[in-house]
Amino acid sequence: GGEWSALLVGRAPDFVDIYDGIDVYSNETWAAAEIYFRELGDGRDMSLPGGRYATAFALAARQLPFLYGFTLGRVCHFTQIAITQRRLLGYANGRIVPFSCSQEVVKAQLAEQQLHHAGSGISSGAAGMR
Repeated sequence: GGEWSALLVGRAPDFVDIYDGIDVYSNETWAAAEIYFRELGDGRDMSLPGGRYATAFALAARQLPFLYGFTLGRVCHFTQIAITQRRLLGYANGRIVPFSCSQEVVKAQLAEQQLHHAGSGISSGAAGMR
């Protein structure tokens, strides 16, 4: 199942393609979003709903200044770029969260710890064999 869209005859197709990879947002918008999501990650209620649409709806409802004037479609696109390109958002337990709290970051940290512990175990084992 793909996604469907309908176009109206005689009207310009001025909808937002949320999968468009072009980042049209200003550096100021991204800077404000980065601060907001970082602070969201420091709090208890850091998760947003699962899925881009539900997250965009929740973000729009928060009336965030950096999203002022954005349509819901534009907030969906912004969310997509924040996940796929800017890495400000990620996934954890089926929900969208600040990237610093995402499964990707947690997995990378665990792998780093295992590598560090494995490396220190090999070093001490090798040193003990001398």
